[in-house]
Amino acid sequence: MSVILKTADFHTKRFSWDCVRRTLVAEASTLGYKGPRRIYDDAADVGIALLSEMGNTVRFYLSKRDVCGEDVAGWRFEPIAEDVRKHPRLKGLSVLIIND
Repeated sequence: MSVILKTADFHTKRFSWDCVRRTLVAEASTLGYKGPRRIYDDAADVGIALLSEMGNTVRFYLSKRDVCGEDVAGWRFEPIAEDVRKHPRLKGLSVLIIND
């Protein structure tokens, strides 16, 4: 499987850390977020890539869209399995981008 998200969309420094939920949280307008992009060139999975404090690019797949009526209220992401195998500390971590 070929991963195409090799460059980071954002640095983790741009997110707040919710240590209780183990979630990186940011507002879409602050990030300039335009929506998820394809993770693999041979599949329809979409997500984002973040540059960590350690200099690693970590990919997250879109696990859920939070909706309010017809509007998207936010996007929830989980790390892809390949990156969890490389970096076991990612297990249970998530990313939330709020559509403000």
